This record gives sequence, structure tokens and C-alpha cells, in this order.
Amino acid sequence: MPPPPSPQVHYYTRVANANATIADILNDLNLDEAARDVELLVNGLVNSDQTITGSQSSRVRITEAGSVSGGGKSGVSNTFAAAIWSAEVAFKFAKAGATGVNFHWGNAGLFQFPDAEPAYIGVSQKFKDNDPNKPYPVVRAPWYGYVLFSRALGNNGQAIALNLPDPKQWGPFGPDCMNAVNIYPFLLPGTSEISVTMINKADNLDCQVSIVVNGKLPDGTVTRLLPGKAGMASTSGITWGGATYEGSQNGRMRGNPRSELAHGIFEDPEVGNWTTSYFVNVPASSAALLLVPTELGAAEESKPAEPTEEEQEQADYEKQQTAR
Repeated sequence: MPPPPSPQVHYYTRVANANATIADILNDLNLDEAARDVELLVNGLVNSDQTITGSQSSRVRITEAGSVSGGGKSGVSNTFAAAIWSAEVAFKFAKAGATGVNFHWGNAGLFQFPDAEPAYIGVSQKFKDNDPNKPYPVVRAPWYGYVLFSRALGNNGQAIALNLPDPKQWGPFGPDCMNAVNIYPFLLPGTSEISVTMINKADNLDCQVSIVVNGKLPDGTVTRLLPGKAGMASTSGITWGGATYEGSQNGRMRGNPRSELAHGIFEDPEVGNWTTSYFVNVPASSAALLLVPTELGAAEESKPAEPTEEEQEQADYEKQQTAR
């Protein structure tokens, strides 16, 4: 007997279409409230249908999501802000335990009704030479959020949420940046990497984020998602690692995404309590993805490297002196 279907959930920002703004879809309170609701469903704590068991509840999937209901709003749902919204919704629902998320598109562009497509669609269909037999895809702003989330989870691989020290305890990370920057750290067993996405939603505030992980780890790489000249309101000029879909007629990115080096700073304040820090600049209205290989390819957990024999002897000696 096949198992019963898993619970399915739809999510749209709780704001009327006519009144929606970029600030509405980026509001952390709205996103966090939705994530808490999903987590309750995953844990079986909210269950109006008593026939659904706890094990079924744990397989909650977001089968339809959109930045603004009613097809989205132009100037909001088709901007760089919608790319950030898409990535954050996916990150927060993943951490809440959802098995996946599907974004609603609807009509992707019909030849008979070229202007009827929803504002929040990720890929639009156009027609070369106004010929219905020559369709081609046009990637729009929200799609870049899908790219960021996919890359951050090892190209849709398995990911385990990590708890990292609060960045405000490390480096030049003032109170304004604490309110502006959201951080999503994951462990990627499939690629043996630690993945940390940093999203700066401030309009005019550049931030530097210090990411600290346990263990002696190598240098990492940073790939950036940057808006066009209009910042969060950009519908063009958006780049992922310097590459773009703009002008492409085959749905493929133009250029090869580039990453920059993130130097790992090793610290050994106490034997067996090793940490590696990465300082990442995150400009206003942008996102950065830090990828760090786990030591010796060990993807099960981020933990300190084993001390040398001399270091262990010194640690044992200090423990003995403390005990006296």
C-alpha cells in the first residue's frame, strides 16, 4: 500500500498586491513568522487533519510560493529584491525542515498574450522575429535567487544546518550591520564543504562579516550576487560571480562565474580549541556565498583537528596543574 501524500503548503507574503513594496517582501518578521509556521507543521504540532501522522507531517513541502499574491507586482516581484526574497524563503524553509519549495510561475509567456505573464516569474518565454515557432527563454531577476540557493546547497544536494558563533562577537560588525545582514550556514556532505550565505539587505550600508568555524580549515572562496545600478529595485544588470543571463537566448549564463579567495585566519587560543576565521565584505543590497572545504574532506562535522603528540602532552600537563 503506497504511503499517503505528504502535507503541501502554499506561501505568499502577507501584503495586498496593490500595496506591496520591496520593503514588505524583505521584512524579516514576515519571513520568520512563515518559517515558524512551517517548523510547527514539520514537528506535527499544527495539524487540522488528525488523519495525518507525525511521520507524514515531517515531510512538509512548500508546493507553491510567490513574493506577492495575484501574480506578483511589477517593480517588486520582478526585481533584485525578489531574487533575495526567493533565496531567503528557501533558506528559512529548509532550516525549518521542509523537504523542498516550488515557486509559482503560471503562464510563462504565450504568443497570443505576451504581457499576461506573472511579475514574479523566473523565466519568461519570448519569440524571435515575432514568430510563434521560434520561442526562447529570458531569465528574469527572481531566477538569480534560485541560483544562489542551489549553489549554497551544493547544487541541490543534501545540506545540514550549522550553528556558528554570532558574528557580532567577531571583527568590525556593528549594530547596524547586525540588523541588515542575515547569515545561512550549512554543512554539505556531498561536496565536503561548509557553505555560508551572507545577505545584506541594507540600501546604503556596506558590511564586513567575520565567519568563525571550528577546526583548522583551508582558504575558501566567495562568489557574489550583485544587483544592477538600481540596487534592490534592479531588473537588469544583475550578476552572479560577474556572469549574467542578460542577453542570453538559450537560458545559459553568459560568461563563467568567478570566485575570489577568502583567506582563512587560524587561531589557537587553547590546545584543542582551534578556530578559523574568514572576513567577507558584503556590500549593500547584495549577497555573498562563502564555500570552505572541510579538513581532509571530512564532511560529517566541523571539528578541531587532532592535536600533535607534543600538544596533547602539554594539554595533559596543564590539566594536572589545574587539578592540584
